[in-house]
Amino acid sequence: MGCGSSAPAVDSNIVDDETASPLNKDEFSKTPHLLVDGVCSCDVAQGELGDCWFLSACAAIARDKQMMSRVMRDIIDIDMTAEDYSGKLTFHFWRFGQWKTVTIDDLLPSKNSKLLFSSCENPDEFWLPLLEKAYAKLHGTYEALEGGFEMDGMVDLTGGLAEIYMVAGQPMSIDTEKLYFKRLYRAMENGAFLTCGRTGMRPEIADGLVNGHAYTITNVAFVQVADRVEPFRLLRIRNPWASSMEWNGDWSDTDQERWSKVSDEVRARIGYKSVNDDGEFWMAFEDFRREFSTFSICTLGPDLNDDLWTDDPQKTKIHYMYGEWRGSSAGGATESSNPHSSNPQYLISIAQPDDDDPDGDLSVVIALMQMYRRKNITSMVEFRSIGFRIYKQTEKDRKITEEEVDSPLEGSGMYLPIREVTGRFEMKPGSYILIPSTANAGEDNKFMLRFYAAKPLIFQEI
Repeated sequence: MGCGSSAPAVDSNIVDDETASPLNKDEFSKTPHLLVDGVCSCDVAQGELGDCWFLSACAAIARDKQMMSRVMRDIIDIDMTAEDYSGKLTFHFWRFGQWKTVTIDDLLPSKNSKLLFSSCENPDEFWLPLLEKAYAKLHGTYEALEGGFEMDGMVDLTGGLAEIYMVAGQPMSIDTEKLYFKRLYRAMENGAFLTCGRTGMRPEIADGLVNGHAYTITNVAFVQVADRVEPFRLLRIRNPWASSMEWNGDWSDTDQERWSKVSDEVRARIGYKSVNDDGEFWMAFEDFRREFSTFSICTLGPDLNDDLWTDDPQKTKIHYMYGEWRGSSAGGATESSNPHSSNPQYLISIAQPDDDDPDGDLSVVIALMQMYRRKNITSMVEFRSIGFRIYKQTEKDRKITEEEVDSPLEGSGMYLPIREVTGRFEMKPGSYILIPSTANAGEDNKFMLRFYAAKPLIFQEI
């Protein structure tokens, strides 16, 4: 995991000049390229910076060359060996509802003529360390990338919608377990981006897995063997360390007893490779749900009807709304001097249900994102615990009063200290009031609401 650089945000100073080497000379490679055979999850290798959350997101997005090309669209065809190569590179990141452009030079932190932070598997390829540098510049310093959530990295690289699921330590019925695996399986089939993580403050290692560490899910498969009726539910997972630090239990690279029962045809279908020490491994979902704390799914559009298939983004109506909790409008979610009803309130007016919905409901997904400036990480600026509640509006143009705040119809659930919380709801035509808030009163912050539905609706502050 290692340490980070505390250099300021100015590009010429984002790394210490004494340790930076220019990429287009011989310090790293005599034939440097941005890309060699395109991007690949297998390119990603973490260095001495604790940004596994961002690198696992990079590895997830690298499965979709078109999406990663969007991030590097201005430089995708650049020739770093050409005489007219300027040494300037431009990347694009989605930030709080808008795509931001970041331009960097190609100086990269080094130690003993080797890259200090992330690197690509091919020593002549540099898209990853340059992308990491641009992301560090976006946030002010490399140090600002120490620690985070994979879902935030995936959203910043795609502008998509990410949801986090709690796994280890959570009571889970057999039906819920089946649903979670099916959700992962469908998400992978549907081109979504998947990551997972283990909690823990220290990087202790058990069974080859690292605590306090983020991973990428690179495949999800049902695997049939000859002597069993039910197929095994397996996940292929990648450690961004790209090393021998891998799961060593059932279905691991060294478990030839189980893999010997899988036919060559099935192995080829799921992309099985008996390669040790590359950071990628298979494991059963039963072990996964015990060993991993969370998994995250990022899609470009929501699964509105919860059929485990992402809806066509071209047919989805997306509404954005920006707001702020400040002073008397930072009412929190509990009893305080600032009542909950003093938070900003938003009208949701639904006129039509989904086509052919048997219950006459409209499926909607609501996402609440708080603005968070990672460059303040050295000042111990932390996420607020956020969430939202939905109420039925009983009278036109009327806000929810303090006497009504304890009777919401729906909500995002537990208020969580993460950048974005989401909820999926079935709502009948009518008028509703949404109240987003922090858990505690008096916590000023800006926020953004995203509202997804397949039918037009009215969404406005009242």
